[in-house]
Amino acid sequence: MTPAPRHIPAIAPPALLLKWQTWAMGLAFMLIPFFLPIPAVLRRHPIISPLGDQLHVVLLAGVALMIYWRGPLTGRLWATALFAAIIGGAIEFVQIPFGRNAHYMDFVLDLVGIGMVVVAAADECELLAEHFDRKGQPHHDIGEVTQGDGS
Repeated sequence: MTPAPRHIPAIAPPALLLKWQTWAMGLAFMLIPFFLPIPAVLRRHPIISPLGDQLHVVLLAGVALMIYWRGPLTGRLWATALFAAIIGGAIEFVQIPFGRNAHYMDFVLDLVGIGMVVVAAADECELLAEHFDRKGQPHHDIGEVTQGDGS
């Protein structure tokens, strides 16, 4: 029985996240803000309140990248996107006991962040596909110098 092929992420993780301890801490730091109560003063602030909503995009994009880079879904773009979307939906309900509200728009912003990761990784995959065949071997024309007729 042959082992399953390893999936390699199209977007390489930073060297800092290659250790599982720093990866786990990074993932935790991205998830913690969803469960912290937001003071009423900040929720009503004309500048901070909209920025807090946009933070969903950045944080869920980060969560999706962390899942894409390490763990059982490493390099599996669509499975990572689906799992990150499930996490985003679950966050909206789990944060209720922490004094937060579940908002449909927050989930939509989560999906925007996940979508940004999907687009970036898919674009990178397409660029790689231009230079490699299905078995991961470089196309023969890459890096070859063509011989001219001397004229």
